[in-house]
Amino acid sequence: MSRDAVFEEPASWSWRDEDEDMEAGTDFILEYPAMELGARRFDADTWVYKVKKNAADEVIKHKARLVAKGYVQQPGMDFDEVFAPVDRIESVRLLLALAAQEGWLVHHMDVKSAFLNGELIEEVYVRQPPGFNVTGHEDKVLRLDKALYGLRQAPRAWNAKLDETLAVILELALKLDMMRPHLDCLPAGRLGTSNVYSKLCYG
Repeated sequence: MSRDAVFEEPASWSWRDEDEDMEAGTDFILEYPAMELGARRFDADTWVYKVKKNAADEVIKHKARLVAKGYVQQPGMDFDEVFAPVDRIESVRLLLALAAQEGWLVHHMDVKSAFLNGELIEEVYVRQPPGFNVTGHEDKVLRLDKALYGLRQAPRAWNAKLDETLAVILELALKLDMMRPHLDCLPAGRLGTSNVYSKLCYG
């Protein structure tokens, strides 16, 4: 669904609210480089609109997401490595079975707009999104500070951010458990006879 078509709908105010949330700074992902259009190759981006409905087929949410056209990215220029580990469903079942057998605590969570948390190490530039052109700077492109959905390296960037965050949390957990002095003599991932820390990432 195109942006023009969306804003012609009777419920266009719902889409506008989403746009206004982004404009107000909900997602801090862009910065302006001192670069003119054409000074460097840049990637395209576009809006994707989706209507979410419940089981009764009632509209519950209007979603607007800015995505990058990753298929125009060039290896070695816009990205290097793209691999990101994703756990197989068999691994999930095995860990849950072990948790049930050993009486471990299992916590499950979903990260909203996960890929937008990934920090880019490459220089990636995009056009100013439709509807967000900055007056007086129409000739500038935007440098992405964080990943967008659609970027080839977005999954890897998100996984790196997740590992970094969990490492901090685990470090705190280790200190609280007072297990730090014993780590060198224990099998990887296992702390003593009662504490096991494991991460499964899937989506």
